[in-house]
Amino acid sequence: MFNKVGIIIPALNEADTLGAVIVKIKGALKKCPQVKKFSIVLVDDGSTDRTTIIAKKEGCSVVRHSQNEGYDSALNDGFSRAAKNGCDLFITMDADGQHDPSNLCKFIDSMEKMDADVIVGVRPHKQRISEYFLGAYAMQKMGVKDPLCGFKAYRKKVYASVGYFDSFKSIGLELLFQADKKGFKIGQMPVILHERKDIPRFGRSLKGNFRILRALWLLFLRFGF
Repeated sequence: MFNKVGIIIPALNEADTLGAVIVKIKGALKKCPQVKKFSIVLVDDGSTDRTTIIAKKEGCSVVRHSQNEGYDSALNDGFSRAAKNGCDLFITMDADGQHDPSNLCKFIDSMEKMDADVIVGVRPHKQRISEYFLGAYAMQKMGVKDPLCGFKAYRKKVYASVGYFDSFKSIGLELLFQADKKGFKIGQMPVILHERKDIPRFGRSLKGNFRILRALWLLFLRFGF
């Protein structure tokens, strides 16, 4: 049982999908017996559309960046806000509807049944060739199949042991690797993945592959093999 679950959503110009995503998240969490209270933290990373307006209308705790600071910075601020809101479980999701909120209750239930400190979603497929290299490294390093899945859950003690989500633009991976280094138990669960209609958060083609390979190199330098 968790006293308060924090759903952390980084968003950049997601007005077209955000409202429906938040409604589905609230509906799923209200049906989840393991959840007493919840807080949806929306980090608007420099949007120029109605993203912040929609999030506030739906009752989210909103953090707004005046300009785009990037995925890791958004999650850093989202985790910080969720901690201030008194959350003891942090779950990251995307704003574009790719992650199905119907997975939430099963996600939380799996964490309790596995007695895991971190749960990593496993997508049915990867999007880029570079993800297979990063996946192979994560599998060798800590037995994690799909480290780049943005649907993850962390107990408060994992975040508190590090004090931040990211320090070197790891594209959302440093806290996971820190958790493994510190001996926290990491579980995995298959998740439903819907097709996204916008540009992937790490960019398409060469740009996306470059960012992932750069992160792989930095993780190797920081955490070894």
